[in-house]
Amino acid sequence: MHDTAFLTARLFFDCYCSGPDRKILEVGSYTVNGHWTDRIRDLAPEGCEYVGVDIEAGPNVDLVVEAGGRLPFDDETFDAVIASSVFEHDEAFWVTFLELVRVAKLGGYIYISAPSNGVFHQYPFDNWRFYPDAGLALAKWSKKSGYEIVLCESFIAERNQDIWNDFCAVFCKAADEPVGERKRISSVVPSSNIRQNGAAEIANYRTWTEDMVLCGAMDSFFSAADPHQDPNRPQGLGLLGRLSHANQLLEEALR
Repeated sequence: MHDTAFLTARLFFDCYCSGPDRKILEVGSYTVNGHWTDRIRDLAPEGCEYVGVDIEAGPNVDLVVEAGGRLPFDDETFDAVIASSVFEHDEAFWVTFLELVRVAKLGGYIYISAPSNGVFHQYPFDNWRFYPDAGLALAKWSKKSGYEIVLCESFIAERNQDIWNDFCAVFCKAADEPVGERKRISSVVPSSNIRQNGAAEIANYRTWTEDMVLCGAMDSFFSAADPHQDPNRPQGLGLLGRLSHANQLLEEALR
């Protein structure tokens, strides 16, 4: 598990599910890299009942379930349901999401973390990336399907040591969440395109992804460092545009 996914999962428990005697479900719990030191299970509050399910048997899996099938739990069983770094691999994540909502208790929380960028990684497939409005879409889909949920917060987490920018969202299975003085993950983690407490406004609004911001900064750095720029090079394209132009010139030269 990459560093920011581990951090936001820990903060989910701190902010939304910190008490004892909680029932917690993790969907997609298989420990892919074999390291038992970075399991979300180990972040859960002491004394909780924790169940990890996945579509294959393996490390950190308590129960094997059918991909895209009904989870083998009654309605309103769990205080918290977690799917971290899972939905990008799910061929029909919106179907799975309804199952997460179904098995969550009234007043319980659903936590989603999935990449908005990054490399192609098949476990066994890599199908999707998630943008800032995905939380709103999932909430609307759930309500159309007969479940009352509210989007408590959603955001795109900034990267740390790894390359990933995760889309994170927390939902409450209720018509309205009793907010009170609850701390939000996005108030702690550096992030962009933040929605909190059902507000329509987006905090720290940004149209560029962090990858694009870094490419732009790199382009500015090298442009400033090169006093002998080619006058025939197109200006204002940015790094990716210039790479594309260079590739075009190469193709023309090879014809």
